[in-house]
Amino acid sequence: KLIANFPEHPGLRKALYGIARRYRWSEKYKEADSLYQQILQQYPDSPSASKAGLDVARMNVLSFIDSGNATDAKADFDKLVVDFNDHSDLPETLYNIAGKYEWSTRSRKHEGWNKYKEARSIYQQIIQQYPDSSYVDKAQLDVSKINVFSPIESGDTTEAKTAIDKLVADFSGHRALPEALYDIARKYELSGKSEEAKGIYQQIIQQYPDSAPVEKAKLDVAKINIVSLIESGSDTDVQTAIDSLIADFNDHPDLSRAVLRIGEEYYKEAFEKKNEGLDAGARENFTKAVTVCERVIKELPESKSITTTEAYYFSAVCYRQLGQYEKAIEYYQKVVDDWPDYEYAWSAQCLIGSCY
Repeated sequence: KLIANFPEHPGLRKALYGIARRYRWSEKYKEADSLYQQILQQYPDSPSASKAGLDVARMNVLSFIDSGNATDAKADFDKLVVDFNDHSDLPETLYNIAGKYEWSTRSRKHEGWNKYKEARSIYQQIIQQYPDSSYVDKAQLDVSKINVFSPIESGDTTEAKTAIDKLVADFSGHRALPEALYDIARKYELSGKSEEAKGIYQQIIQQYPDSAPVEKAKLDVAKINIVSLIESGSDTDVQTAIDSLIADFNDHPDLSRAVLRIGEEYYKEAFEKKNEGLDAGARENFTKAVTVCERVIKELPESKSITTTEAYYFSAVCYRQLGQYEKAIEYYQKVVDDWPDYEYAWSAQCLIGSCY
């Protein structure tokens, strides 16, 4: 309709490019690519076409990183740098790709791939080759942040603490330091070190009360406190605590993720009980896990991230373990139908057959 109503409008190509970028930001790469190709074909000499060509090349690299294809990611990255070496948006593109390496999914398809090394290399390339770019300042901070990430993942607590102290000292006045600390806390959480994460969240709250990540840090502290109750076996007040969490952070965009994390703790404990042969304890925890996941599905807005998808998937797993096969089929089918690109959609499809 937009194209039909404004076929000769001089701003149409720019508008289409803006829509394509929105698709890309939303990780709807097929839709983005289709629109980029349309711009390249119909407006080949326009500035929008030049930007579209760079974005297509960037998406190719990001796609290979996501799929765990290290060889093709590197080959396409090298080609991108050569093909667009004088493009004004190249530093931004390099920064974006480095970020993808830094935060790409940790799964079996990425095993043995040192993504931090790739990210660090690209950040340093920005610093050295584009010293006047606005991304240099960010890249310098991110190099120091990666120096913290590596020992966190390897389990070297002492080295991680030393690297954090150095980062804080080197970038004490940097406007993005609170955000970097938040990323480090998240990395601690993802590595199963909740207390270390909580300490940094509290540091952000106390030392940077006006910074952007403060509300996220407060939410995460509350979430960790609830998970700690579950881990210690004192979960009698967990449902009340979840009620308070939802009430206190009802308009927070990350609330769904925080509640799902609580459900994941029950989910984890359920499988631990099952592996120990404690069937009654396993059933109790599967029931608690599905109760929390159902709150994500029924009470909280659908997340733009994969949180809602995972709530359905984890619920389906729990229903299957509880012998509620029809409910499990319903939820697995929801995953397959609505999120076919989800990392475990194949598993959901397979388990539908198992449930039948």
